[in-house]
Amino acid sequence: MITKFGKFVRHLRLDHDIILKEMADTLGVSPAMLSGVENGKKSIPLDWEKKIVIGYQLDSEQQKELHDAIVESINQVRLETKGSSFEKVDLAISFARNFDKMSDEKLKEMMELLKEVEEADNGGD
Repeated sequence: MITKFGKFVRHLRLDHDIILKEMADTLGVSPAMLSGVENGKKSIPLDWEKKIVIGYQLDSEQQKELHDAIVESINQVRLETKGSSFEKVDLAISFARNFDKMSDEKLKEMMELLKEVEEADNGGD
């Protein structure tokens, strides 16, 4: 079943007059992987949002549409913890266990904290 993300990506490819292989190359994956994600058979890699925004120079409206499509299409998030400290892994597991229990207020607070971390990592861009 094609996801909202899949529809967005296909529309983007048509708008830019590119084939599946060209977009797959931009994302650094095989055409089969991109097709699987478009069709909802594979999970959307977390780094694709940034790659698509930069690779296709999306304006702010398109960026929001892409982000919303990703959020609506993701059912499960996979987090690579290999090489991470015990504290980071413990935090990730605790977050996953308590995700459904958190209030909207707490989620907003956490999101603000994560935005600060991301901004600091990007040099305050």
